[in-house]
Amino acid sequence: MMYSGKKFLLFSLLGVLLGYLFHRLTLLYDSYTGNTLDKWTHLLMEGQDEVLQSPWNVSFTGKSSAFFLLGFVMMLLVYLY
Repeated sequence: MMYSGKKFLLFSLLGVLLGYLFHRLTLLYDSYTGNTLDKWTHLLMEGQDEVLQSPWNVSFTGKSSAFFLLGFVMMLLVYLY
């Protein structure tokens, strides 16, 4: 099986983007108050707007770091598949 350097770079960048999106959504979920259903509803309705309005937030927590790594590893596994 041959691996391409360009494909690896592309999937690595996609992994960083997906991981960062997971990180931001985790931070937003943790910042909302209320029960779980209210958090999910607010995240689905308002989360995209909040991520797009202020795209840079690099204050990682333990949980958001884990979700960042999850997104990154998922894209690397897609590349290897």
